Amino acid sequence: MSSSFLKLHIGRLVRCIVLFWLISLTHSAWAQQIGCVGGGGLDYPVNMPTDVTIAIDAVSTAPKLLTPWMKSITASPYTTCTYSGTVLSGYAVRPALTALDRTFTDSDRMTYTLWDIGVPGVGLAIGIYWTGYTFSFTLPVTSAGGTCSGCIGPPPSGWTGAGLILTGGSSTSRASEPQTIQARFALVATGDPITPGATTGRAVLLGQSYLDPGGVQSSPSAFSFSITSTNIHVPSCRVNPLTVQMGTHAPKEMPKGSPSTMTPVPVPISITNCPTTFGVNQIKYSISPTFGIAATNVAALDGSGAKGYGIQLYTSGGSVVPFNTLTDAGYVPGSSGLTINLNAKYYRYSDTVSSGSANSTMTVTVQYL
Repeated sequence: MSSSFLKLHIGRLVRCIVLFWLISLTHSAWAQQIGCVGGGGLDYPVNMPTDVTIAIDAVSTAPKLLTPWMKSITASPYTTCTYSGTVLSGYAVRPALTALDRTFTDSDRMTYTLWDIGVPGVGLAIGIYWTGYTFSFTLPVTSAGGTCSGCIGPPPSGWTGAGLILTGGSSTSRASEPQTIQARFALVATGDPITPGATTGRAVLLGQSYLDPGGVQSSPSAFSFSITSTNIHVPSCRVNPLTVQMGTHAPKEMPKGSPSTMTPVPVPISITNCPTTFGVNQIKYSISPTFGIAATNVAALDGSGAKGYGIQLYTSGGSVVPFNTLTDAGYVPGSSGLTINLNAKYYRYSDTVSSGSANSTMTVTVQYL
């Protein structure tokens, strides 16, 4: 009886081992990737426009293409990927840039992440075009990544891929699949204020061969796409410097807390050289006193002389001009400039006053819409 029990136990153990071996063999036959070889370390340069002059209304209509889509050559960064079983063979790419919190949807209805390219208000949109046999895919490159046309499963986070699912046969067979990839780049107005400057010129998109299952492959299959720098020009009007001579006045002209009886002094703010062909539809201005506010809508003096006085500005209609407030300038679209006609008076805001020089400076800021 003891011997019979021992034989039964051994039989169960043998059946478990055989079952485990069959499961492992089946998984191996499904996807036994071999790897990718050839063509590593290549960079494919893309010539972006050397200079771009941006219409001033680009901000109000953003996100908006500032350049055409500029394309790389149709590249074959590696020669072949070999594998056995069923596997996707393709490429995966990721930007070597920081993602902006902005996106752009093109006429192809694809939404692209915009990438920091070194100029405030301007982002870089990136796409890829993949081909293999008679198949092709166009994909936007996004900050989330993890997208892949035709893949069995998604590539790692941050990577965008494309490829073909192929079956190589038994575990002893080999197959290969040459493929091509093209990168596409465009500069886009993000909707933020645009500052003139030069965009980054360097490798901006990094790539590897990609097998699924198998993952992103390491060197020697690494490759990159680089872009040249673009000078961003933003046309603007000229605000001409102005010195206003206020004259000499007696304290009796300025009762405390009341409008001065002095004759208003003209302050003609001249805005010239406005671009007439780059979408200026409206101009607003604001005035900021350099030495702060002494009282409501009263600019403080520089402190070197008279005490208890400040300066008020008035419109041509006699209304007090509020400081640090955007005000419509009355610009006529298509004209080359305008003059904002203001007036200035001294204003007494304190019971305690002293005589002396009464100087102040102010900054005029112009906004184009």
